[in-house]
Amino acid sequence: MPNTSCVDAAKTDTHVQEAHSKSIAVDPGDSAHFWQQLPDSILLCIFSNLPARELLRAAQTCRSWYRVALDEYLWKDLLYRTWKIPRSIARVPKALSWYAEYKRLYYHSPYVETENVRKHTDQVLHVSFAHNGELFATTSKDGSVQVWTSTYPTRLKHSADLRQLTWKYTQFSQFNRTDTLLLVSGVHFGAHSTSGEIAVFSLQEGDEFELQSRVINKPYDIFGCWYNDSYLLSGNLHWLGNYSSCSAVWLNKAWVKCCYRRAACNKQYHLQLRKQEYRNCLWYHADLVIPSSWDSVLQSFIYRHS
Repeated sequence: MPNTSCVDAAKTDTHVQEAHSKSIAVDPGDSAHFWQQLPDSILLCIFSNLPARELLRAAQTCRSWYRVALDEYLWKDLLYRTWKIPRSIARVPKALSWYAEYKRLYYHSPYVETENVRKHTDQVLHVSFAHNGELFATTSKDGSVQVWTSTYPTRLKHSADLRQLTWKYTQFSQFNRTDTLLLVSGVHFGAHSTSGEIAVFSLQEGDEFELQSRVINKPYDIFGCWYNDSYLLSGNLHWLGNYSSCSAVWLNKAWVKCCYRRAACNKQYHLQLRKQEYRNCLWYHADLVIPSSWDSVLQSFIYRHS
């Protein structure tokens, strides 16, 4: 980039604007005039060879360069080249612009690769981190969940193949608040239909990643989550008719004393909310008298059934 010319253009920008406003002819040999009159197509061609830092510096030269430097197609190409993203992958729907998406990736995405872990045999779907920062868990389309240490180099600490429980893949994981249990959500193939299922594993020393409980979760794209250290939430959906459905939120204890390795088994309490729909009208009927907040409902369930 001709830095000298850019400085000249910045210094004489006011002079050129005054000349145009007064209809005074500007000397064609003036370097500032030359750079001011460059067509957008030529500027785009020049700017397309600049890295992001130099492109932003060029944008500070004058109004014309600022407008061209923020061209959407320019930042789209720069984003794909910088992060080596396949062009078949579209921009995330919530992104305001290609320039805004570039800023998001630059400021909020890690860009220094320390090591490449290749234990999974298929696509990794989710990564979650423990609250104390000592562990992280990965789920994958290969049907396994793996727990790693966050030290360098990283080390595989626990692993479980949930295809033995007729799971197709694992899609989500979450540590409880004290990092003693790990919730794993995935797609389970039952006898008659495909549904989701949640498995809870112990992370305490000496337990060797022992399976604590299993919970059926419908539909399978409801991942479930922790309510507190001992209870987790799951869901269920019942179709009652053409325009009627019933959704249930289940409160589950994280561990039970039963043969959980063979079948889904857990102690559950539920809150049921029914939605009836007719044309464009909606009516909601609660099958349970709900207090002022869902939190107080769940607290009362825990108090009564613990």
